[in-house]
Amino acid sequence: MKPDVPSQPPTEEGGPRPMTPFHAMGWASSSVLVFVLLVGVTVSLRPGAKHDVINMFVCQAAGIVGCLFLLLRVHAPERSIRDVIGARATHAAFLPLGVSLGLAMYVPTGALYAAIERRWPEPKDLADPFVDALTSDSRAVQISVALCAVVAAPVLEELFYRGALFSPLRRRSGALTVIVVTGVLFALAHLTPQKLLPLALLGVALGVLRSASGSIFPCVLTHATFNAWPTWSLLTAGRPATDAPEEPIPWAIAAASTVAAVALLLAAHRLGLRSESAGRARAADLE
Repeated sequence: MKPDVPSQPPTEEGGPRPMTPFHAMGWASSSVLVFVLLVGVTVSLRPGAKHDVINMFVCQAAGIVGCLFLLLRVHAPERSIRDVIGARATHAAFLPLGVSLGLAMYVPTGALYAAIERRWPEPKDLADPFVDALTSDSRAVQISVALCAVVAAPVLEELFYRGALFSPLRRRSGALTVIVVTGVLFALAHLTPQKLLPLALLGVALGVLRSASGSIFPCVLTHATFNAWPTWSLLTAGRPATDAPEEPIPWAIAAASTVAAVALLLAAHRLGLRSESAGRARAADLE
């Protein structure tokens, strides 16, 4: 991982244009605004769309993809999309490391969310469309929502936050700044106050992995694995009982998972420093 110092000044007109954190905030806010507007339009046309997970995902995808391509036109008009989003080769060990990190991050972030939710609970009268869809009687709905959660959503979100935002930011700002900015914006985009801190921690972990590997592929695997855990639990165990209090995660398990996640991030950092392929991938972010 590069030290947190400015990397390269803005290039000449027509070349890559570095991005400031303020610009990144504007692009992320725009994608969320488009999502909210599209949801409002679809709900006004079909009230049932308010609880339609597929509709929500399509609206989110439209906001992300639209802002992503506008962002590329503004900040990297002469570069290939693949290069800007970081779709490049890195050390192969980052792939299983990414899967392991997704599993390790789920327990401590889940424990943190549960603690926050107990102190500041979400309204209980609001149905969770994700839970409803995955515990429905329709196998087609279950499969469609599972694919959105485990495949499509991680790919889209990583393309935007650890791809289109990360690379232009990195040409002007240091690694630590970019990791924190993209992690916080990723959390804010989910529009749930109780999940802000847990998702920010996940976003920071994904940023560390992206910075160390120089590639988006390990991040997609981490994100997909993280989402796969609750998706699989709902598909196999069904809806949890609403009248029974949810058992908190034992502190020993949460602490052990936290230690494992930190160890995996340190291993990613060390691997990034030692690997020539990861070094070449990281250098491409600064070109």
